[in-house]
Amino acid sequence: MKVSSWNLRLPTILSGLVLLLFTTGGCESAGLPVPGLTESPYTDIADEPMDLAEGKPVYIWPVASPDGKRIVFVSGNDGNTDLYVMTADGNNRVNLTRNKADDGNGSYGWSPNGERIVFSSKRRGNWDIYTINPDGKKLVRLTESRANDYNPVWSPDGRWIAYASKETGNWEIYRMAPDGSGIKRLTQSDADNDAPSWSPDGREVAFISNRLGNWDIYLMDADGGHVRRITESSMDEDHPRWSSDGERIIYESMQDGNWEVYTMRKDGSDKVRLTQTPAAESSPVYSPDMTKIAFASYRDGNPEIYVMNADGSDQTRLTNYEGNDICPYWAPDSHTIYFSSHREGRDEIMAIRLSEQREIMLTQAR
Repeated sequence: MKVSSWNLRLPTILSGLVLLLFTTGGCESAGLPVPGLTESPYTDIADEPMDLAEGKPVYIWPVASPDGKRIVFVSGNDGNTDLYVMTADGNNRVNLTRNKADDGNGSYGWSPNGERIVFSSKRRGNWDIYTINPDGKKLVRLTESRANDYNPVWSPDGRWIAYASKETGNWEIYRMAPDGSGIKRLTQSDADNDAPSWSPDGREVAFISNRLGNWDIYLMDADGGHVRRITESSMDEDHPRWSSDGERIIYESMQDGNWEVYTMRKDGSDKVRLTQTPAAESSPVYSPDMTKIAFASYRDGNPEIYVMNADGSDQTRLTNYEGNDICPYWAPDSHTIYFSSHREGRDEIMAIRLSEQREIMLTQAR
């Protein structure tokens, strides 16, 4: 399957080199580049999850519920990708989407009240967007176009779902009501637009676009108006994520020759580079209390999970494993980070509390 965004692809093992690519909702990231590669994030690759082609269990992209009690994630444990939910301690695992098609690829996430989960599915032949209850009941198909619809993201007030669609031939950002009504195209360009990210107040949407040749971060009002470019380097920028007060956006940029973590005000001013290594740094996300930033880094030769203060100081390695630790996601309490890890021959979801810095495996194959 041809897919056109880091957000739209699962990780793949390529000749022994693991190319790790992340999502916006499930991984809070648009991509972790391989060291030495500087291609656009929309490079075409194959579409298999980590280890799925080898018949091994795979658990990836943990996303905590708003109350912190549950985690939604993707698993290939049954031979294709399905969406699962478990309690935050790894128990009571439920397969929500039991069918032979792939579910959950791209981003997925909880409604603000925690009562519904939005995700993408290929069960009708192309990628459409669905919602479902956390117990697997009341599946509802929201999009019915013949094109691929992907990367759904719920607005903080619960009124809208933003997503990317190729209905016009290129990737554009749309929004719709949670019942699939009121679909409106928000971006109007001949280029690709993707990775929608709602501001905390729901009034604005950050996104990426290559309309000027390279990938930049843009901002628009929630109705698609007042579009403005907020990064202006000649290199790619990606993965915009908001601080919880809505004042700053954290992102990754290639402007220094490799992917580094930056932050800026939402109008594009006061850009600050937070990481300073020759390795790839990616997947940055603010803690809910805005005191910390979790991210993935290749500085140790393989991706590990790091945490730093919001100003970039005190960068601390949390994981120490020869495999790949990726996809950090904060629990609502700002004390726990969930992440995906390739260890013991398979991919698992892990948790680590900052106070203890002790890893806990939540999805050990059963």
